[in-house]
Amino acid sequence: MLYNPAQMDKEELYDTFVAREKLLNELLETIEDNTGKKSIQHIILLGARGIGKTHMLRMVENKIFDMPQLQNKWIPVNVPEEQYGVFGLMDFFEYMLKIIFHSSKLEKVDKNTYLKESEEIEQNKNKASLDKIVSILKDISQKENKQFLLLIDNIDKILAEKITEEKELEYFRSILMTENFLMVIGTSTSIFEEIALYDKAFFRFFKTIHLQNLNDKEVEELLLKRAKFDKIIDKIKLDENKNKIKAITDLTGGYPRLILMLYEILEDKPLLDVLKTFNKLLDNLTPYYKHRMDDLAPQQQKIVDTIMFSDGVASPTDIANILGWKPTTVTSQFKRLKDLNILKIKESQEISKKKAFYEISDRLFVIWYQMRYMGVIRRRIEYIVTFLKIWYDLEELKDKISIYSSQYQQNYSMGNFSGSYSYARSISIISCAIRNNCKRENNF
Repeated sequence: MLYNPAQMDKEELYDTFVAREKLLNELLETIEDNTGKKSIQHIILLGARGIGKTHMLRMVENKIFDMPQLQNKWIPVNVPEEQYGVFGLMDFFEYMLKIIFHSSKLEKVDKNTYLKESEEIEQNKNKASLDKIVSILKDISQKENKQFLLLIDNIDKILAEKITEEKELEYFRSILMTENFLMVIGTSTSIFEEIALYDKAFFRFFKTIHLQNLNDKEVEELLLKRAKFDKIIDKIKLDENKNKIKAITDLTGGYPRLILMLYEILEDKPLLDVLKTFNKLLDNLTPYYKHRMDDLAPQQQKIVDTIMFSDGVASPTDIANILGWKPTTVTSQFKRLKDLNILKIKESQEISKKKAFYEISDRLFVIWYQMRYMGVIRRRIEYIVTFLKIWYDLEELKDKISIYSSQYQQNYSMGNFSGSYSYARSISIISCAIRNNCKRENNF
């Protein structure tokens, strides 16, 4: 299923929200603390795509309307992920003003007066225009006796690509530092230059909070909530499929978006239907994973690519030797990739205590990447077998062979050769997975 919090209604947002209650309360408390204060704390939520940043922004937005002490003092301004019409700070403030006029309930000001004034500013732009548009925003805030809460998805795109003039960035920082009519909560997939480098306007300006991946318990909670919301709790039979929780966590790395995309595979279906759904999922993941790679710095992309060719597991020392890079450079990038939840420390008895080994946090990423970029090296059946070994335990695979063998014989004896062929294919694929499983078991 598609996971798009930006399009969810309030009920769906609330009913599928898990694991982040503490962070949500922390954000709401910060907003309440900022009410009426001269100095405002601004925040950026960090995490890879699909980790739940947009869901959190939408939760904050809706909670503002649910809490009288905040509703009476704050006006949420939800800036969408894409801002194609914005180039420069002037455009950004104008865009913000349009959102306020379009979606906010202003009770004490005449929108038409400000609309006319903003149109005049837009038609006759000059050096004073920026001050004028900021003055309008301040005036609305004062007359409504409310502050604006600016919720910006991908704030890195705004500060790094949309507002390119350093003077404008410094002006924006000055507004956020010296004025209290505006608070910013933004999101970004990673730390970016405009907040990381000491010579940039927003160096150490924002409080940064990393969103963490979901663990097994939280994955189960999310699946249960989603199934209850969709009224299919009986179909996915989580009580009978506890082993699938660990499998989903391993495959997805605990990313909510990926968890919900695997959701429909939980339904009890014939093996070939499961594999068909899985293959379709891999195709649908292409834009998501391409964006994940594009979000990384070039050095990080090279490291991830090299790890993928090592079946998703490697140590910084190994990668430094393969690439011929300085160990300190590789170790530094490994740490950043771990902070981004792209990598995690591998926990296994086979790993040497002398080396720290890391693995790609979600096996789906490895399967997708290898199938897309290593297709000439490995056959597609190998990726299917990799999935089966994660999705089913050895006893499940053996049980399926027994069931499918019986169904194969039954269909063949009745002359249903198409049906018998499907079961024969399933038996062949499972047998391959079992042989790999048995081999793997013996190696331990």
